[in-house]
Amino acid sequence: MNLKSENIPFLFVNLINSEVKPEYVILVEKKSQTAQIIKVRYPGLDYEIVKTLPVSTGSNLGDKQIQGDLKTPEGFYMIESYITENDLPDRYGVGAYVLNYPNKMDKIFRKTGSGIWLHGTDEPELVSYDTRGCVRFNNPDLISLESYIELEKTPVIIQETLDYKPSEHVIELGALFQRLLNDWKTAWENLDSDKYLELYHPNFFYANLNMDIKTWSNHKKEKFSNTKFVKINCSDISYLYTRSYLLIRFKQLYFSDKFDDFGLKSLLWIKENEEWKILYEDWKPIRMN
Repeated sequence: MNLKSENIPFLFVNLINSEVKPEYVILVEKKSQTAQIIKVRYPGLDYEIVKTLPVSTGSNLGDKQIQGDLKTPEGFYMIESYITENDLPDRYGVGAYVLNYPNKMDKIFRKTGSGIWLHGTDEPELVSYDTRGCVRFNNPDLISLESYIELEKTPVIIQETLDYKPSEHVIELGALFQRLLNDWKTAWENLDSDKYLELYHPNFFYANLNMDIKTWSNHKKEKFSNTKFVKINCSDISYLYTRSYLLIRFKQLYFSDKFDDFGLKSLLWIKENEEWKILYEDWKPIRMN
């Protein structure tokens, strides 16, 4: 097998800490109008290019921002479901794989739109930059994807130009992401308000209670001073990195001398001046059985 390890696609960093290790990844490069099927070997993220296929992406250049802008989104997406030919309008060919656009990070940044698919065509040949935002394949090529796709497991990385970095750098960055979550969790469990709040950005916003950094700081200092102990369990952790942002999502089980709760926590980190800080946080309760 022709496995590579010196330089790897940069967004492979999202695979390092994932609890679900996909065997195949689809890389779409808008500039070259191609899609690569990549086989990945863990833990070193060595990879093999299985095949390269022509595609067509959005008729307008740039990262998708709003409904109807005719741009293909850029980032790290998962294939959620498949739509058969019988359930599609004619222009989509033999079928369509549905991407989870907008993902959680897209929603935080208020990107809009929906229906971003990998789909076939009813035209005799592909025309570059000719979709409404989807990624279009020739029908035989779309059919061939079935051998490499597992729904809700196979990721699709879309970039204008695929970015490659030394594997050591990518693996170190993945380890850093784990340390960020551990530092946050440890500071909270130690009821160390100084170390805890140092991790938050001056423009931080807490969605659930509509708090900025000032009100959040006062709120947490009061909570910490009136609490004897805290224990936090994080499970089903996912890391989503793109550009200078990192989204960590996990199920949070919280114990303290005051109360217990269980929910889905999202922490959006931003890198500025070589430091990572939490820019946004939200939490949604999950009913405990």
